[in-house]
Amino acid sequence: MFLFLSFMRDGILLAFVYSVLQVLRKLIPHARIARAAEDILFGIGCGVYLFCRLYRDNNGIVRFYVIAAAICGIILWKMTAEPLFIGLLLRILEFPVKCLRFLIKRLLFLQRSCRILIIRGWKNMGRSDSSRIFADERIRKREKIRQQAKQNSEK
Repeated sequence: MFLFLSFMRDGILLAFVYSVLQVLRKLIPHARIARAAEDILFGIGCGVYLFCRLYRDNNGIVRFYVIAAAICGIILWKMTAEPLFIGLLLRILEFPVKCLRFLIKRLLFLQRSCRILIIRGWKNMGRSDSSRIFADERIRKREKIRQQAKQNSEK
């Protein structure tokens, strides 16, 4: 009886860890191949964990009721606590993740803006007209086209 309850607890633990993985997937979008890799690694990890537990607690003897206990634990978690747990964890972690995304977005914008200003300033260094540093891309393209047209007309 102790072995059955022990492996039932392990099934609940494995289902709990997978629920955390699901929450992280909802908060941080993954590519399909990344999700597949996570699932494969999780499955391998679960197999190794259950095998080690079987080896330690049952002298390596695989019995059907031990596997059934782990499956019962997983089903128990999925039917009772998982919906509440996922909803609660999503609500708790949603705000910090949104703040982090906002900060990263702003920092990347500033980094790109500073890089553009530095590059434009470097290209226009030595020119007397410093207002060209802040000219937008369309004006530079028009000037380039005009210069090419002048060169073509001179030929």
